[in-house]
Amino acid sequence: MSSFQLTAPELGRLLNVTGRTVLRLHANGVLPREGKRFDPFACVPRYLDYIKHDREASGDLAAAKLKLTDAQRKAVEFKNRVTEKALVPIADVEVMVERVGVLFGSQLDGLPGRVAGQIAGDPDPAAVRKVLFDECRRIRNTAAGELEALAGGAPHGEGDPGAAGEDA
Repeated sequence: MSSFQLTAPELGRLLNVTGRTVLRLHANGVLPREGKRFDPFACVPRYLDYIKHDREASGDLAAAKLKLTDAQRKAVEFKNRVTEKALVPIADVEVMVERVGVLFGSQLDGLPGRVAGQIAGDPDPAAVRKVLFDECRRIRNTAAGELEALAGGAPHGEGDPGAAGEDA
């Protein structure tokens, strides 16, 4: 050790940290000291090495608490947004999109078979149009019911009164 010795507050001013931080770094084994004084020629290189390589693993309790508090805050905000239906988990959305896609596909594939008998011998285009429109409305209402179920509302199905008021 050199004969040039500094107190913790003096070394802190040299390193641009507080004297308390110098003492914490000493307690964590980063800065050596002899008695109550620090040798700046030994401490400065070790502090620079600590800053360069070891800062994240320093055991800085205040920084760890800050990170923990921030993570907890984000988790609570996320939970609140999900509860308020401002966010929906992506897995739920993927399942619902797949269910609605399968529903549309199967219902549209079955459309000709369901209405062919009703419209096969009907010469009135208005009657054919009404049968097709009613079947498409039923398919649309069934898909809307699936989507409403995801949103947490009451699902609407074939007997949806809102659809009955539409003009054919």
